[in-house]
Amino acid sequence: MRRITEQFPNDSKATLFYALAMISNASPDDKTFARQKQALQLLQRILRACLRSSE
Repeated sequence: MRRITEQFPNDSKATLFYALAMISNASPDDKTFARQKQALQLLQRILRACLRSSE
């Protein structure tokens, strides 16, 4: 999923599914929430792009 997101950075659906995969595979023992934070950054990028396109 990461490679697809890197190859097609403007594909919001690929980025969304990658973020969801990161969240679903996050370790419950990781108290730093590293994967969730990475997924959040991706989702925020999608949100910003959607907000810009609606202006």
